[in-house]
Amino acid sequence: MKPLSLPSPLLVIRHGETDWNASGRLQGRQDIPLNARGRAQAQAVGCALRDRLDVTTFACLSSPLARASETLALILAQLPGTPRTLGTDDRLMEKAFGEWEGLDGPTIAARYPREHAERAREPYGFRAPGGESYADVTERLRPLLASLAGPTLLVAHGGLIRSLLVATGLAVPREATQLVIHQGRWLELDARGYRWYSAAGWAEEAADPEVRLSSAAGRTD
Repeated sequence: MKPLSLPSPLLVIRHGETDWNASGRLQGRQDIPLNARGRAQAQAVGCALRDRLDVTTFACLSSPLARASETLALILAQLPGTPRTLGTDDRLMEKAFGEWEGLDGPTIAARYPREHAERAREPYGFRAPGGESYADVTERLRPLLASLAGPTLLVAHGGLIRSLLVATGLAVPREATQLVIHQGRWLELDARGYRWYSAAGWAEEAADPEVRLSSAAGRTD
């Protein structure tokens, strides 16, 4: 499938940490708020972006889930000016994990051994019971990405960002499912690829439970 053309620049940020991230529980569509660490991460990203972009030229969109919309609000509070557009979009919501939401990796492996093994074999196309696959999320993202024009900042979720990298042709499916999507950082994407940038103090932070779900102990978003 032909990769989508990208607005320039396109900045993509994962929401800050929540208590469920910290304890390794899959969130999916559950509306879990930021914890104190997550709020500090968002503020640090905003401070780091202050001298890097003119927010008045940017369209800023987030997932409607509180952990993403609050992250965007905290980032914007550190920036002078007002975005040219600001809003939420349901297509930026996290991948639905269905019956797995609220569970950690070891619990999933114990309760759903067949599905856990299936996911290990084919992580991109796998759907948890009642949930979505990465492939499903990639397809729901395509119309949104095609509609973007001009400088854009998106705040979303780890699983969604993996699908976004596939939708833009910047990662192949299986590779994308193994990527750790950091908190306290941001991605800048263009036709040549993507680059990570880090807010001071958060360079190694990655509370990413879904990545751990692929290990024997489990991995969660």
